[in-house]
Amino acid sequence: MMCQKPHSYLFFLVLWLCCCTVGTAQENERTGLIFGQVGIEAGNYAGFTLAGNYVFENKFSIQLGYQALLSAAAEKPQDFQLGFFDLLAFGTTSPVDTYNVFHASVGRIIALNAHPKTRVHILGGIGFTWYNFSTNFQSSGGSPVVANYSFDVRDDALVFFLIQPRVEFCLSPNNGISVGPVVKISERENLFGFAVNYIFGRLRTPSKP
Repeated sequence: MMCQKPHSYLFFLVLWLCCCTVGTAQENERTGLIFGQVGIEAGNYAGFTLAGNYVFENKFSIQLGYQALLSAAAEKPQDFQLGFFDLLAFGTTSPVDTYNVFHASVGRIIALNAHPKTRVHILGGIGFTWYNFSTNFQSSGGSPVVANYSFDVRDDALVFFLIQPRVEFCLSPNNGISVGPVVKISERENLFGFAVNYIFGRLRTPSKP
């Protein structure tokens, strides 16, 4: 179950992102690029991401975003097994860790002269995280009906350091796709994955080929 505290902040983040996207219609070619992104990530975790980007001088960027992530419980015993009733619940009773990450990143955009609609966007930053985690695993025997361990679910907070290099394909001045690896490092666990995002807004000036 996701932490409850970030939900009000998520509302304002989504509102800000929408305003940025709508505002691009009033931008002129001398101002920075403003675009949003929404996508999914998968690796030793899975998640949904939402972010807004501001690019200035066509080289440097600032990103603010939210990520909802799910991973297998870091403290789960290696011999953990679900019981019959757990299987009937389609895995919803499995021990997992869930993360709500609010992050700020800075980036550098590298243009590919041979492919003007394609660019490399290297991002790195820091994220403050509220999370739920499964802990205090206790053996409950070997019954095939229920899981062989019981556990508790607790809340806490931590900091993630994010590295997010990606390739952005600006299919039009206002729509595109970005792909790339993602690394999230914390003192509790490290998450490694691959991201695919739909990007939208003011991606490049119409005058570019």
